Amino acid sequence: MLPVRVRGKEASGARFEALAHTLDLTPTGVRLGAIRRELKALDTLVVLFRKRRIEFTVMWTKSMVEPKAGEHNREAHGEYQVGLQMVRRKAIPGDWECLIPTRRLQHEPPLF
Repeated sequence: MLPVRVRGKEASGARFEALAHTLDLTPTGVRLGAIRRELKALDTLVVLFRKRRIEFTVMWTKSMVEPKAGEHNREAHGEYQVGLQMVRRKAIPGDWECLIPTRRLQHEPPLF
């Protein structure tokens, strides 16, 4: 889990900047938690980590707030998880690669 800053547009169209954290990382995508804004699929979101600035497309959102008994709508400003796909198909060295743990078997020779 890594702390990140996110910038983008809420579903209402208002711009925001907030803190969040990673839940999963891949070379071309990320799942974020602690998003407190409702987002729309296919909108662009910028994720900042240290000196890296990477643009992503929102692929899905999931509310983490369950409706109370008798309520039909989820809370508009609850907590969300979001799945993001990197806008660039080919990652630039240093984007996420340095953050993704790689497993090496003990019998593998050194990479240099």
